[in-house]
Amino acid sequence: MQSKSLHKLPSAAGLFLILASCTAARAITIFKVAATEENEAYPMVSEDTVVWQVFNSRYGSWDIEGAQVSDSGVLPSFVIADFSGDDVFPVIDGNDVVWQDGSNGTWDIRGYNLVTHQEFIVTNTKMSNQVNPAVYVDAQAGRAIIVWQDDRDGNWDIYGAIVDGPEVITTTEPWDKAAAIGRAGSEH
Repeated sequence: MQSKSLHKLPSAAGLFLILASCTAARAITIFKVAATEENEAYPMVSEDTVVWQVFNSRYGSWDIEGAQVSDSGVLPSFVIADFSGDDVFPVIDGNDVVWQDGSNGTWDIRGYNLVTHQEFIVTNTKMSNQVNPAVYVDAQAGRAIIVWQDDRDGNWDIYGAIVDGPEVITTTEPWDKAAAIGRAGSEH
């Protein structure tokens, strides 16, 4: 039996996303998401958006980038975070991206909404580290739940925060995600 790919995307070297059909005859299409002269690492995907960290050799630090994927290909990547210091280990759910930020000398958790283009600071401590974030967006409730590992008490504990402000999209109106992401600026 011959299998057919449901997704016709170009393939090349770099970060890869594998799309697989859940039918009996599986088709796997491998294609390039990001491949620059820099190092890309730690990709995460939610719906049709991929985020990852990329080393910026010009400044000697890691940044966060993303791209939207569709059946017709991968749209140009866009910058999510390029603060001084390292921005690493991005995670995404829906429109919210969170990551570890090392710009103040310790690790903190920051976030960014791909539609509102609003950055939000989840933690900002200079005496302890917050690492390994995870995010869940509850669009029905209009909030995001963000959790992370935290050493503020001298040992590693799990902390969390609920974000229910403008960072979380609560509309049920249809919207053009590609156009909204394109307005984020800093495309390349």
